[in-house]
Amino acid sequence: MKSVAMLVSGFIVLLAVVSVGRAAETPNAAAPPATQPAAPAANVIDPATWRDVRGSLVRVDGKDLVISTRGGEVTVPTDVTTLFDVDNARGKLEDLKERMSVRVTLFPATVRSPVRLQVSAMSPRLRGTLVRLDGRNVIVLVSNPDGASSEVSIPTNDQTKITAIVVTADGESRPSRSIRLEDLVGGMRLSILPETGTAKSIVVLSQAVSAARSGVTQPTAAEEQTRGGLRMLAGPYQTVLKIEEGSITVKLFPTDTEGDKRVTVAISQERTKVRIGEVTEEKKNEDGTISQRIARKDGKLADVKVGERVKVTVDDEGAREIRILPAPPMRE
Repeated sequence: MKSVAMLVSGFIVLLAVVSVGRAAETPNAAAPPATQPAAPAANVIDPATWRDVRGSLVRVDGKDLVISTRGGEVTVPTDVTTLFDVDNARGKLEDLKERMSVRVTLFPATVRSPVRLQVSAMSPRLRGTLVRLDGRNVIVLVSNPDGASSEVSIPTNDQTKITAIVVTADGESRPSRSIRLEDLVGGMRLSILPETGTAKSIVVLSQAVSAARSGVTQPTAAEEQTRGGLRMLAGPYQTVLKIEEGSITVKLFPTDTEGDKRVTVAISQERTKVRIGEVTEEKKNEDGTISQRIARKDGKLADVKVGERVKVTVDDEGAREIRILPAPPMRE
């Protein structure tokens, strides 16, 4: 009996332990509150509640970024895992300056990487009108806050990237392309990054840019046609009128009521490819016409002669390819 009593007593104790355990799992069970992290300050970004912050950098406070946004100033903490992109290049916290446009993006954790921030910052740009080139310095006329204008000299170097949005004579815009410092001419509107120090990039905002200053221009939309994704001068062929160093002038076919339509585009030994067409076979058709089989071989700019029929493929920098066409078949 004693052993039975002990067994029952032990069973009661076990039930009591299980009951206490279940009570601890219930929502209403009294338990000491878990330690919670301190709530962030009202103006400090909580990474759990945002994905993207944009604004102007007010200052760098230690490793924290104070950013002016539309909703007011916010503070974004950074750490050793934060990635920095400054003026389109890999940078670091120390590269950030006041008044930079910044965008902070939160990248969630993945299997390969933890949660991390990326800060993309862009320096303020200087906008003005080009007055002249002084060696490698760009002299720009800018407007001051007081309404007056002044000339600013911006140095450049071999790493300065210069691009232009080409505007044709009929006002059509082309995609931006790289140009040389010497292609800049007075009167162009420029956007220069950054606004002080050596220019990292210069963008021409207005005016057509010529590949050379001797009449070389971009063909207008009416002077071009697109075939298979290639931009070609309009018409079945063009006739070579003049060849000079750095340019070729051709007549479009057919001529219009205003006379011969002439186009001058840039050429270069390095980038303009020449292909020569040779007739390998001729066949007379039932309707009396003659078909030609043409093979092409590589040539050079010296093979292009005045008076020849050509087909010119162009891009934003001039002639990309010149195909020399064989003489047409003789009609009976």
